[in-house]
Amino acid sequence: MMIKKKVVISCIGFVALVLIILSIAVELEASPSKETLFPEGQQHALIIFHPSWKYHFQQELTAAFASGLHSAGWAVDRITTSSKNLTEFDRYDLYVFGTNTYYWSPDRPTKRFLSEVNLKGRPSVGLVSGIGFTERSERIMKDLMIKAKASSVDIFSFSLLRPTQNSLIPISNRQVALDSAYQDGLKTGREMTRSQRLVQPEMSPD
Repeated sequence: MMIKKKVVISCIGFVALVLIILSIAVELEASPSKETLFPEGQQHALIIFHPSWKYHFQQELTAAFASGLHSAGWAVDRITTSSKNLTEFDRYDLYVFGTNTYYWSPDRPTKRFLSEVNLKGRPSVGLVSGIGFTERSERIMKDLMIKAKASSVDIFSFSLLRPTQNSLIPISNRQVALDSAYQDGLKTGREMTRSQRLVQPEMSPD
């Protein structure tokens, strides 16, 4: 009986240790990276994201959102939150932040990046992803972007899984989320372009 109890305790301890290690691993900074997704466009957007450790969901979401922006006439670059060379950061017209939800909160690399950057009154978008509910993470993300001096903040949420009426086991929502991200990017790009045209000063007649 005593041996059996020790085995159970050892198993619980091992599982707890694995969960702690995984919790730390998923929030470690990824390697610095910068890529140009779409070089041509009248306006320029920068996507800043923390790569998903296991599901690669944020990589796909930000790529789909970028594709939508490009369809609306935008050029798009993408960097990871670990990027330190931000000499050209101020040249963008729109900032898009992609974050994973861990423990009902945006991932630490995204929170750290936003706490150290000044958006200088430019519009920004948050793409908040998670396996399930993301409402608290969305609220925190919005507050962080406002504190970083964003002029406007739009938040879009995406769930990797969704419930079904016939089963307690959720099913994959990946493709639905990616299609939605593209449409959100397209809509955002068009609305931002329209608003920027409205605020442009009129040319004086000769």
